[in-house]
Amino acid sequence: PDTAPASRAAARGLSWRLKNQQDGVTRRVMALPIDAWPGYLECVPYLGLHVFMAEDAALLVALLVLRRCQFREMAAEVPTQTIIAFLTHLKEYTFAVTDAATRRSGVLH
Repeated sequence: PDTAPASRAAARGLSWRLKNQQDGVTRRVMALPIDAWPGYLECVPYLGLHVFMAEDAALLVALLVLRRCQFREMAAEVPTQTIIAFLTHLKEYTFAVTDAATRRSGVLH
């Protein structure tokens, strides 16, 4: 198989993470309770979101109940940058927890 496209995509992703200081976001996410993340108080009322700060590799990390989400209302009421900040923190938390689970268990999560 041709691995060059995947290698280029991985390099672009790592470059983006470095440019946007995503490792700093990850450190902040893992050091704070979820209700201290930027945008939590503003965004969560519009999301059917349940986040589990899981230690066990078998536990669910985040559950988003789409039928309870009010995306249109959130977009009308919450500044875009606030939404982006919260969702970035949620994404980084999910990546960090699933990466740690994969490393502990040897099973891709």
